[in-house]
Amino acid sequence: MDADLEDADSHEGEVHEWAVRRDRFYNDGYRDALDQGKTATVQEGFDTGFQEGVVLGTDWGFLRGALTSLLAFPQSLATAQLQEVKDLQARVAAFGADAAALACAAAAEQRGVPQRALAQKGQHER
Repeated sequence: MDADLEDADSHEGEVHEWAVRRDRFYNDGYRDALDQGKTATVQEGFDTGFQEGVVLGTDWGFLRGALTSLLAFPQSLATAQLQEVKDLQARVAAFGADAAALACAAAAEQRGVPQRALAQKGQHER
């Protein structure tokens, strides 16, 4: 009878050990899969944003550079043209700041970041 109790205790210990190992491997596998999923998603988002940003940034930089170049040689422009270029440059600069703020707000909204968190971050940066 003592042998039966020892066998039962041994079996119970093995079952417990198996359950602990199963839970540990399950949790480890879950964490690994979660990390891999995050990495793949983040990389994909970065790649897409980078491609779009390069195209838009290049075009935007070209426009700003062209306007700055025109202002570097004011004698080649009539007074009315010079004022028009200055006004256009001011509008482009203002639009750039507004567009950047809108892009940040849209990205934050898409990711579920509350607007007040963005406002607080903006206040700390000033």
